[in-house]
Order: sequence, then structure tokens, then C-alpha cells
Amino acid sequence: MKKKILVGILIFVVLLGGAALGTYEYLLRRSVPKSSGITKLMILKEPVHIYRDENGIPHIEANNELDLYRAYGYVHASERLFQLDLYRRASRGQLSEIFGPMALEKDKLVRTLNFEYPLHNSERVPLTREAKVRLRAYLEGLNSFIDEENFPIEFHLLGYEPEDFKFEDVYAFIGYMAYLFGHAPKQDPLFEKFREYYSDEIIALMGNDPALEKKELISSIPKNLGHLYDESLFYLPPVDGSNAWLVSGERSNSGKAILANDPHVGVSLPGLWFEAHLKSPSFEIYGHFLPLIPFAALGHNSQKAWGLTISYVDDMDIYKESIDWVTKKIKYRGQFQDLEKKTHIIKVKDAEDVEYISYIGPHGPLLGSTSVKDFSKPEYALQWTYHHKENRPIEAFYSMNYAKNIDEMRLAITLGTAPGLNFMYADAQNNIAWWMYGAIPIRPKGMGGEGVYPGESGRFDWLGHLNPDEKPQIENPASGIIVSANGRPPGADKTVRGYWQPQDRAKTIHDTLSNKAKWSSAEISELQGSSFNSMAEVYRDRMTLYIKQNDIGDEVEKKSLEVLRKWDGNSSLNSTGALIYHVFSLKLLRNLFDEPSDEDFNRYCAVNSSWRALYRFTELPGHEVWDIKKTSVKEQMPDVVLLTFKETIKELREKYSDDVSKWTWGKLHQIEFIHPLGSKGGVLGKLFNLGPFPVEGSYNSVNNFRRMGCDKGFSVRAGPSTRVVVNFEDTEKSLGGLPLGISGHFRSPYFSNERKPFLAGKPREQLMNWEKIKTYSALKLVPSTKR
Repeated sequence: MKKKILVGILIFVVLLGGAALGTYEYLLRRSVPKSSGITKLMILKEPVHIYRDENGIPHIEANNELDLYRAYGYVHASERLFQLDLYRRASRGQLSEIFGPMALEKDKLVRTLNFEYPLHNSERVPLTREAKVRLRAYLEGLNSFIDEENFPIEFHLLGYEPEDFKFEDVYAFIGYMAYLFGHAPKQDPLFEKFREYYSDEIIALMGNDPALEKKELISSIPKNLGHLYDESLFYLPPVDGSNAWLVSGERSNSGKAILANDPHVGVSLPGLWFEAHLKSPSFEIYGHFLPLIPFAALGHNSQKAWGLTISYVDDMDIYKESIDWVTKKIKYRGQFQDLEKKTHIIKVKDAEDVEYISYIGPHGPLLGSTSVKDFSKPEYALQWTYHHKENRPIEAFYSMNYAKNIDEMRLAITLGTAPGLNFMYADAQNNIAWWMYGAIPIRPKGMGGEGVYPGESGRFDWLGHLNPDEKPQIENPASGIIVSANGRPPGADKTVRGYWQPQDRAKTIHDTLSNKAKWSSAEISELQGSSFNSMAEVYRDRMTLYIKQNDIGDEVEKKSLEVLRKWDGNSSLNSTGALIYHVFSLKLLRNLFDEPSDEDFNRYCAVNSSWRALYRFTELPGHEVWDIKKTSVKEQMPDVVLLTFKETIKELREKYSDDVSKWTWGKLHQIEFIHPLGSKGGVLGKLFNLGPFPVEGSYNSVNNFRRMGCDKGFSVRAGPSTRVVVNFEDTEKSLGGLPLGISGHFRSPYFSNERKPFLAGKPREQLMNWEKIKTYSALKLVPSTKR
């Protein structure tokens, strides 16, 4: 009898599990968008055709522009609705409503940062009528799809339905992205804390640009400002780096200008960009679109092409303020002033609503206090160019899409004050140009940029901003080459401060381009996928100079040293030299900066200046910072290099074997595409994440698949988010690709169809030839008067 009961229970459990899996599979398949047939939409005035090419990229053809944007919004939502809603919630401080109290701290920070500022506080009209009606049409398309209630599985698992999208969501998102671009929240408080460990001279050398003059900083250290940039709070990938370059017609085989671009973004699932081709009788663009913004961030047509990289200009400063919390007044320039107060009601899943009050002072929003979790009495203010009263970011993107020539594009770049970007431009007239987008603060003497400054006296208030014609820029250089890879801008005055990335990628790209007279699209694309770093060879030779044969012990160490010295600088999958080099370099960084706690070191390892500092100190072999504090002897660089090499080989032997030939970079350097619901791993990670997969590239190689920070070893957390090559010889056949696919639906044929070729560096065509496009099946959207 007991046996029968147990069998019955087992059968019931199996049936129940089968039913759950069946429901899960049904929900996965139910929401996959149609790619053919007819769909009726009340918002349309005329029919619209949406052709899907073999990679699923939508080519949208409409008879008028407003229907074009409505259809684009509808398609965007059909493929990426959960991503769009999650970005909206992250940008507006509404994550607690779906994730509960665990997201409350993040929501408070986001509400405080006031990302919607340009919409409500601009001294100029934030959007022209032309831009506004197109943005509204896009939002109508998004909301029309929501009305169909065919939601992807994430909404069912989290138990909520999305609300209609609004203008505020768009502006909040661009502010959210701008904040993720910023390095000041990561680095400035950390550098103040480093005063526990190091002298001002060492801290200056640990920065991006050693200070030109002694800085006047606060006397107390803000130990608890780490929450200003905590990636675990954001759920979504930060933007991190990018490559872009231009060659003039004189440097191309075709005699026409070529643009190449691969923006680098934190690895995510789905990817950041939505690739689409939009066409009406009056407008056409093939572009890569950010969530919630219907104007391409990088794009091209037959007349122009543009791409972007992060400028890393320092457009933020943090101030320690003097506040009387009894009267709620701030002392500024000798007088007490009222704080601007904003009250927020934050909805929290499975809990009571939370009332939260944020404050704004003369320098900007107040954030951070003596307790990370206590936002009631903030002491620090963030001054940021995003809060400039002439910031018009959405108008800027609209104007770039509609610019007819180089003069109109140059003007469009001036309309926004944040985020800090570099825009690269080429056109059919063989112009090539680079401009910096965003305001560059003019700081007073004694203010280097890194650090936290006293705000009470006004001594460190910004003096203004550089005019557009004062900012670094290049148009049609005699060399026929322009490269942008997140380094210090060419020709920039030393007072232009920034959190520049190391020069490795820029130098490798520029040297490679300069060494060949003419370039083709295929050769440019091959360079995008290069895992070579010319600076790695310089650094490798500098290090191995201090490792003598008689200082190392057995044959494994000797063989490892031989392999390292012969390494060609390519971080390819089967390279043993790359594995030894990268593990050694990361260990050397930790041994160099051995004083900070693991937490503080990992925060430092995640900022751009850490690698620049390592390279800088290798040129100072006798500097005191090389001394390892836990030992009784005084080490210098040769001692630390030898110690690190031995530690590296010991670790690799334990991890793999004594057979050096079996140590390969691909065993350690692997990428996993992480869905927001799978970010904590476990069962949800297995259900939603994709990977890991071995991948070429490295931290400073052109093919910039790389770690972010040190706490996760060499797991790839960032890399190329798309690759684009546009040759004006034939703009109908540009080259491109996405890391996964266009769709966010797990059962879509376009979910991860591009992964293998993209990781292997193999491009595909970006079609603009309508004769070929119309050979593919189409979804026809038609007007309807009934729901």
C-alpha cells in the first residue's frame, strides 16, 4: 500500500513538473513576434510594411514619417518590452515596485539624481515641434503594443504589467545612461579614502593625469560614498569604452571615406542596441537605437554616417556641504540658503509605500551621508553638466539623424551638455570629422578634478564651460586618419581633465592604419576583430627584463618565461603567452597596491586609472610604492616582478597542470551573457543566462572583450556591443553585427543567431538595398478603427 502511495506521489510530482514546464514553454513561445501576415493598429494613418532580413533585422517602410515612428515603436516593444520597461524603472527609481525592498536604496539614489531635469528645467525649449511629434509617435507605437497584452515571460514571473511610456521616461533614461558613463562617482570618493593608505604624491600618480598643481581637498574622508556607484544596484550593464576610426577617401581603396565603430558595453542579455532600418518618402536611416529613444545614436544613409565613443571627460564634481538640518538650510558663500525639497512616494512590492525626501543645493542634488543606508541627512552634493540649463540631449540626437551636411552635424553636437561623448562623422563628400559632445567645465586653480572638495566657500565652483569652438576637434586632417578610443583627446589642454582609458587601443589602431596606404572595408572589419595590443609587448619586455634565469627554479618556470618572452601580443584563444601575461599583470597590480583592503582595491581595479598607474609606476622602479608592507625587507620593482612571476606560475600549475602547452587563454577568458533575472546565478541563472563561451580579446586589445574590475577574475563582463563599418563606395552594403541577436525572446530564431560569427569577428551585411529587402517576407501593419 505504501509503495502504491509513493508511486502515486511520484507520478503527481512528475505531472505537476511537466505542467509547469509546459506553461513555461507556452509563455516563451506565445510572445514571439510575428514576421509576416497582417496586424491592425488604431494608431496608424496608412499601411506600413516591416521586412525581416535573414538576421531578423527589421526594415520598416512607411508612407509618412509619423507612421514610420509609430511602427518602429511597435516593433521595438514587440522584441524588447521587458528591457524597455526595466530601463524605464531603473531610470525613474521604480525598481522597488517589482523587486521589493532590495531595490529601495537604488531607487532613492536615482530619484535624488533627478534624471528628468532637462525636460522640466531647460532655459530653452527642450524639444522642437518636429522632434516632439516624432517622439510622441514612437511612444504611441510602444503603448500600442502594450495594449495587446502579449507580454514576454519576465512579466509573468514577476507578476506585473507594464504601464504606458511617457516623455519623462525618455529623459530619465538618457540621464541614467549619462550617469553610468561617469567615473567621478566611482573614483572621486575612493581617492579621498586612499589618503588612509598613501601620500598625496602617490595618490596623484594613481590617477589618470597626475595633478598639475597641489589640490585643496577636504580634511575628512567620506568613507561611505561607495553607494554612489554600486553596479550591483543597477541590474543593467554600464557603458564602458569604445573604438571608432575614420579613413579619408585618400586612404581607402575605393577613394571614398570609411567609418568604423564598435561601442563597448557591459555584457547583457539582450544586448543594448536595437538595430533597425527606417524609411519614408522624406527620410531614411539605418541605425543602432538605444532603449526608449527613437533617434539613432549611431547610423548612416547614403549621404552621411556617424558613430560614437565615450569621451570620459570629467563632467562631475563632488562637494562636502555645510548644512543645518534643524532649519534645513545650507551655508554657501557666507550665507544660509534654503534647500530645494522634493517629496517622493516609492512603491515597494509586498511592503508599505515609502516616503522619501530629496534635496537640491547650489551645487546640485545632495546625496550620501555618514551612513550608506541613511539618506535623511545627506552631506555631499553632485555638480554635473547633465543638470546644465541648456542641456537638450534628445533634440541633439534628433538633429544628428536629420543633419544634411557636416555643418548641420557640427551644430547638432552642440545641443547637449551630457553625457560626455566623442562623435565620429563621415559623408559622401569625403569629409571626416571628430567632435566632443557635452560640456567641459572650467575649474578654478587648485582643483584637479579627482577628489571631494569643500562646497561652503564657493572657492571650487566651476567658472563656466568651454565654448564649442574651444573644445578639441578634428576635421579633414592631412593624415587622412582619425582614431577615438577613450584616451586623452588629441590637442587637449592639460586643464581638460578626464578619466581616460589607457592609450593601448588607440596606439595599436593608429599605428596599424598608418602602416598601410589604402584600406578596404574587409580589412577595416578584420582590424575591429584584432586581439593584438602593441603596448603589451613594450610592457612585457619591461617586466621580463627583471626576471633572470638564475632567479627561477624548475623547468616549468623556465618554460613559462620563454613562452612569455616570445608572446606576439595577440590574446587569441589558444595562446599560452596571453594567459601568462594577463594573470601576471593582474597579480602585479595587486602586489603594487598591497595596502588597501580587498574591497577598496577591487573598487580601484574597476576604474580606468588603475592600469595607467601600473604602467606609470613601471617607469619608476625605485619608487617607495613598490615596497610590500607585510614584509620586513624593503622591496623595489625587480623584487616584486620576480615574486609576482613565481606566484603566477604557481597558480597556473595548480589550476591546470605542469604541462605549459595546455595553458590557453580561452580556458580562462570566457563570456557569459547575463539576463537581469539571472544576475544572481542559481536556478534563474541557468534558465535565463547564456554561456559561458571562450572568447578572444583582452582588457587593452582592439577586440575589447574584457574583465571589469578584479573581483571576478577574467570573466568577460564588457566588450563590443555591435560592430559597424560604413564605406561610402556602397552604403547599401555596410558591415555590422550584434553579439547575440535582435530579439529578446528566448524562442525567437533571432535571439542568439549572431553569437558565433560575432564572437569570431565575422561581420554580416547591413542591407539598405530595397530590391533585395523586398524579397523577404513582411509583416503588414494596417490602420484600424476598432480594438
